[in-house]
Amino acid sequence: MLGYLVLVLTGAGLTVTAAVAVPQLAGPAMLATMTTAVAFLGLRVAFDRREEIAADLFAISLTRDLAAAAELMRFY
Repeated sequence: MLGYLVLVLTGAGLTVTAAVAVPQLAGPAMLATMTTAVAFLGLRVAFDRREEIAADLFAISLTRDLAAAAELMRFY
């Protein structure tokens, strides 16, 4: 989350700087900032999902009774 916040703040700073220094670059700078932010979030979601799947598989490997594990998952 900290990396995303730094990315957004840096991008916002660069966008404001571009708007003040060269107003014609404000649009492309904002587009680049937003594209980078969305791409970063997409990567984060992909990695988080991969880690979640790995944790689930690890938990299943520790569970000897798969029926009991399935029932517990339905409970939660």
